[in-house]
Amino acid sequence: MNSSCSGKLHGFRQIAQEKLQHVFYSIPSEKDLIIEPALIKPLEHVCGASWLRKKGIDKIYKFDPKNPPPKRKQLVYFINSNLLTFKSVLDQISGYQSQTSSLMEVDIRNKQYHVLVMPSVLASFEHLLEEEGLHGIVELYNFQWDFLQLDDSILSLELPDVFADVFVRKDTTPLSSMAQSIRIFNLVMGNPHIVFSLGENAEKIVQMVLRMESNKHSSMASSVVGKENNKTEENAGKDPEYAAMLVLDRDRDYPACLLTPVVYCGLLLEIQTLNSGSLLVDSDSNKIKIGKLAFLQQQDLTQGSSKQEATSLQMSGTQDMIYFGTDIATSPRSSVCLVRRPKPSVWRGRHIRGK
Repeated sequence: MNSSCSGKLHGFRQIAQEKLQHVFYSIPSEKDLIIEPALIKPLEHVCGASWLRKKGIDKIYKFDPKNPPPKRKQLVYFINSNLLTFKSVLDQISGYQSQTSSLMEVDIRNKQYHVLVMPSVLASFEHLLEEEGLHGIVELYNFQWDFLQLDDSILSLELPDVFADVFVRKDTTPLSSMAQSIRIFNLVMGNPHIVFSLGENAEKIVQMVLRMESNKHSSMASSVVGKENNKTEENAGKDPEYAAMLVLDRDRDYPACLLTPVVYCGLLLEIQTLNSGSLLVDSDSNKIKIGKLAFLQQQDLTQGSSKQEATSLQMSGTQDMIYFGTDIATSPRSSVCLVRRPKPSVWRGRHIRGK
């Protein structure tokens, strides 16, 4: 990957920081941050604790519905767009409100409670806020970090529970935030020449992106921070870094999420014979061939009786990009596969089925 493309990929982090900074600067004075545990690791790809403190964050707490932190300053909650989690947040805020004097008049101009929702505030949140009697006391904000760079040339939206929402509960609400993130991707990396979609939800996302791009000067494009939007608009007309984009539904491609190097080598071990990094490819004695039914084997014999010799392949990351980046050390009697990352001193244990 060239330096130009690498620099653009790092730009997604800067855009996310600009969005988060815009929210924090809109809240005056110092504040404490209460973050849902599931969002801590993804947030580390956006900013660190020192960056948060420079933006006015004093203390950082993990959100625990049963153990609220002490109320010292303004509180900023950072949670997923889950109604039950939001209800737990409102219960804590109601507890803080009950501790204050009932004679104290609420100043709606200086709200003490702020809820940052990832990726967007649902309409049910507003209704629940009114039912709990906290409307005008709690301020709601949308925040979407778009693509997080997990590794070299690997980007992820890191949207929790998106599979359960879209494919199990048939809730298409997250699709709009995905479309907005893909639009920002096109602004940064350039519009690809060809866009493929596979699946009903993928087609909806592509259509949303097309509508957003056709109305990018309207209010639908105002969610992107102005300064970053001006920079990325200039890149939109240039040659794209990627010529084609494929958007597909997860239910059309379940195995792809399992294609890590460890699983890849584990599947090879299930079919062929692997010994010290050397793979023995034998079309007549592999486990799939042995497991065939008798009548299937007879059909194969009628097609041809020529026997192919076994081939030995040395697994090498320089020739196999899926295998790239890992060194596998296996034992015939062991169920533990040790994976060595690029740093030779770091080893991690992964369990796979042995021979």
